[in-house]
Amino acid sequence: MAEEEVKVPKKKELPVGKKGVMAKRAAMDKATRDIDAGARAIQGKAKKFSGEMAGYGRKMGGMVKKLQSDMEDAAKKLEAGVADLQSGIQAQTKENDEAVAKMGGSVKKLQGNMKAKAREIDSGAKALQGEMRNLQNEVKSFVRDFYFG
Repeated sequence: MAEEEVKVPKKKELPVGKKGVMAKRAAMDKATRDIDAGARAIQGKAKKFSGEMAGYGRKMGGMVKKLQSDMEDAAKKLEAGVADLQSGIQAQTKENDEAVAKMGGSVKKLQGNMKAKAREIDSGAKALQGEMRNLQNEVKSFVRDFYFG
């Protein structure tokens, strides 16, 4: 909108009579039209701005909803991951407990086997010592009989 300056004559220069009053009236009418046009322009810009802001609000609302949805999805995935991790830990703990229990039984069985082998070896060693004494006695007896006959 092109702004036009309205020249209002100074008080000293105001013409007297109809011509002067009519000129004043025309100037006031023009100023009123200019004010009305400016007000309509401002109203149009305000309406346009309001529409733009409403559009931005709708976009922001959509973005907020998307963000909330994404956060809910992430939370669900995190909860599922935590549940899987806890389940895995519980399963591993159970497996470890079972392994320890089996290991304890195996260790006791192994210790029993080792004690039995040790007794068997000890018994065999004693038998061997007995056999060696018998052989020594026989050798002594043989030597004595050989020489003294």
